[in-house]
Amino acid sequence: MEHFVLPIDPLDSDLEIPFVATVYDGGSFITYPARKGLPWPLSYYQDGLIPHDLYLSLPSMPTLDQESLFQTWLFFGLLQVFMKDGYDAEHYKESVRGRIRITTAKLFENMRKMWVKQVQQSSKDKVVQFRTVVNCLNLIAQVLRGCNDDFDWRIKLSIASVCEVFSSTVTLAYASLGVKKPIIHIPNQLGLHLFEPNRKERMLSAGWCSNDIAIAAERFSSVQTLYFLSRMKKLDAQRDHHGCQDDMCKWNQIKKDEYQTLHVRQACHCPDITLPLHEIELCLSKHRLPLLRLKNFLGDLHELRIEVVEYSGNEKYVAISHVWAYGLGNPIANTLPRCQMARLGELMVTLNSTATDESNQNAEGKIQTSENHLQIFLESGADSDIYLWIDTLCCPKASYVLVLDGGLVVCNYTEIPVYEAIARIFTSAWLQRLWTLQEGVLAQDRLWFQFQDRPVNLKALIYTPFVHDITIESFRTDMIAQYRIMSMSFLQDERLCEATSRHTNIRNDLLALDRALRHRSVTVEAGEALCICTLLQLPAQDVVRLPAEVEARMSKVWRLIALKYHGIPQRVLFLSFPRLQKRGFRWAPRRLLKEAHGGLLKHSTSVTRSYMWQDPNLGDLTESGLLVKWPGFKLDANEYHNLPVRNPWKALPRLRESRILFKSEDGTRYQFSSKEHTTGDPAYKHAEGVFPLHDIIQRGNCYLILADDSPSKKEGHTKALGILGNVIGSSNDGHILNFEAADQVLVFNTSEKECIILETAERVAHQLRAETLTAELAAMDAETGTEKYEAVLELFKKRLDEVCMEEAKSELLTEAFDQVYNGANAGRSLRVLVRDWFYHDIVGKSLSAEQQWHVD
Repeated sequence: MEHFVLPIDPLDSDLEIPFVATVYDGGSFITYPARKGLPWPLSYYQDGLIPHDLYLSLPSMPTLDQESLFQTWLFFGLLQVFMKDGYDAEHYKESVRGRIRITTAKLFENMRKMWVKQVQQSSKDKVVQFRTVVNCLNLIAQVLRGCNDDFDWRIKLSIASVCEVFSSTVTLAYASLGVKKPIIHIPNQLGLHLFEPNRKERMLSAGWCSNDIAIAAERFSSVQTLYFLSRMKKLDAQRDHHGCQDDMCKWNQIKKDEYQTLHVRQACHCPDITLPLHEIELCLSKHRLPLLRLKNFLGDLHELRIEVVEYSGNEKYVAISHVWAYGLGNPIANTLPRCQMARLGELMVTLNSTATDESNQNAEGKIQTSENHLQIFLESGADSDIYLWIDTLCCPKASYVLVLDGGLVVCNYTEIPVYEAIARIFTSAWLQRLWTLQEGVLAQDRLWFQFQDRPVNLKALIYTPFVHDITIESFRTDMIAQYRIMSMSFLQDERLCEATSRHTNIRNDLLALDRALRHRSVTVEAGEALCICTLLQLPAQDVVRLPAEVEARMSKVWRLIALKYHGIPQRVLFLSFPRLQKRGFRWAPRRLLKEAHGGLLKHSTSVTRSYMWQDPNLGDLTESGLLVKWPGFKLDANEYHNLPVRNPWKALPRLRESRILFKSEDGTRYQFSSKEHTTGDPAYKHAEGVFPLHDIIQRGNCYLILADDSPSKKEGHTKALGILGNVIGSSNDGHILNFEAADQVLVFNTSEKECIILETAERVAHQLRAETLTAELAAMDAETGTEKYEAVLELFKKRLDEVCMEEAKSELLTEAFDQVYNGANAGRSLRVLVRDWFYHDIVGKSLSAEQQWHVD
């Protein structure tokens, strides 16, 4: 992995990749397994037609053999495809202490030689070669999904890292040719191996927080970025992260009654400087912005003076953006220690000098500034006044924004490469808090970050020419994506809004908003509504006048969003968020921010969230809820008239609820589970005797809204999302159903093999229901637990066992149980299904995609 750039002082030695390959034969990459005598569906080259489930066709083999095969084929074979005549396998092997290992130290050198040869080729020849590489990359992404569980992750990671480099190269090549790039699938999720427990412990010992590591694993996608971060030491000595968790940093849990405002130095005990609140309020009452004017801040601290002045439009001022966890906040008064105010004045002198230097960037992207800003400032004869804003003291809009983060102010910018400075910014605590997002968005290209030696403008840093280098292309792509999320301009020109579709505007804005908020947190939950108003240009005064309660403010925000964009994306109903409890808004997310203790997103969840916001169909906000169009089912328990009770065997043990089975009117069988249960949420653990999904159905008027037309008939395919709930009425002559959502579910079709099992269970259940023993149990329903009842129940159990064991003699049924339930005993398993059958005998009447719902 030597081709990856590293921090200036990396955490540990480079990752050692074992060499286990044989000699690649130089033939077609696509058909290599077939040439090795292995069963392989791709016996010839199929351009762009690689099956998405190809990994299921991989032959079973011992892990060591598989590692050797894949390294030979997917690593060395890919290098030969890409390098062509310039390929030499010996360039990628080295001997260390008598052991041969993989090395990529010469990868970029060899790539540059190959690139020089490419210049001589025609555009057509280049496209053909690059298309071949794309097919190989997409094939590798499929094959690596089929690795054995104990496959050496280092070998997988080395393959993925080379794939990523070639993908970036091909992407740039297509762009240079002016040709549309085909879709390239890269197995970059393998980079998450770098954050597994053994390596995570090393990061924790180097100053990382568990929460920072978890967020980095979600924010960044490239192997190169994740590898770089896994080797980067954190320099924040102020914080001890012992006791932090993946979903929470204890330093972000601000408790007002325990908060301490800090001095610049621990030994300092200078007095606070206080601003009269009435001066700030007076300024705001005139609809003017209050600024702070600092005087005499370079001398004796006791001579330092601060005045509140009205912003006239001419003053050049700096906004200080900071994280309260570093001691610059004050929850009870408009005060700060005098040493802190003097330090802020010094930092602003440096910032103003740096920002006004038009030639502040050299060829390597380093900021050129004088080392004697304070002396120059004093000798210039200028009036020693400086203007600032800091949220501890007052609250106008930002002009220049200077970020103070404890992990950056201890890092010397001139001693690290540009890409390390960028990485430190995008993994800083500043990026995890809500209000810093608002300050960054409003600042745009006026956002500066303070390092130990100087401030740095983020936009100039992120787009520095030095960063445009193929050796760090994946890293650059990751960081620019985060920059765009962080500094997203929600403040669209109104003429642009009029010229584009309302659907496009809301899809782009809400997606950008969600991406910006999903990894941030806030101490006062009601503050999220105000921040959203600022970012989306909603009338914040309509929210401010409401009580500082989440229910009141967030419901108002969703109303304002619906008013501005003429609707809400319909798929918001299927997003996994805590919901508001206010009537008419129980469909609406209570928050977009990260949950305080709710865990973090998996990559698939993150992708799903992005997809949901992109829904082109908008629902209308009404007093009865969100008016939408979706297909669905009306679910009813089957009717029986041969016995006085629906379930005559309710005295038998009942399985914990894991799914609901139902059959549509055309005989197709479906099943659904609570989304939390299906996705393995540890919070979803029902106690014995609790059956929430069944209870929803038993309430009556139960409906299932589906996110698409109908579950796929393809075996093993997840339909998509659904919402289970009850209809409490209708409107518009019955055309609109008023629906109260109860639970989100995942709907599956039922495989052919499982249908065989369920049809057998249904037949046996009805056969036993018609027998005398069942009739006797039904007649004694009120006598459950009596000696007479228990005697009959024992006879029925024996009869149940007898019938199920007889059915289990069927080879077809045994084979079905073996495939569906992983070799479960057919007789015993059938018995469980039969005794529970009348809890699951549910009929679903399908509703068209034009069905309208008021969802609440």
